[in-house]
Amino acid sequence: MKTLLFVALLAMPATTSGQALGASVSGTIADSSGTPLAGSVVTIAHVLNGRRQDVRTGSTGIYRAVGLLPGDYDITAGHDGFAPMTRRVTLVVDSDAMVNFTLALAGVKDRVTVTAETALLEITLS
Repeated sequence: MKTLLFVALLAMPATTSGQALGASVSGTIADSSGTPLAGSVVTIAHVLNGRRQDVRTGSTGIYRAVGLLPGDYDITAGHDGFAPMTRRVTLVVDSDAMVNFTLALAGVKDRVTVTAETALLEITLS
């Protein structure tokens, strides 16, 4: 009888197998004209525990992160020459959030102009 019960337990499918315990987030990064920004860096940071994950967009400007703990996240998108943008998102168990970003061109932060005058030398031989 014990052997039969053991075999029956082994044959039963696990009720939690196949169930997702985490969340995922994906989206596109584009410029103001709608052109996808390949190679953009997306930082996904859990607000409470500080855990961070960086992902890069592919050639079509799409990013995706999976297996995230449920909770509040600050998602920051950045690309060279563009101002970074951050959004706060709440991810729940088994959610697949879509968070798109449209980045604006970065302004000039500092401008340094150097001008120099050279003195004219007059050489006389006596």
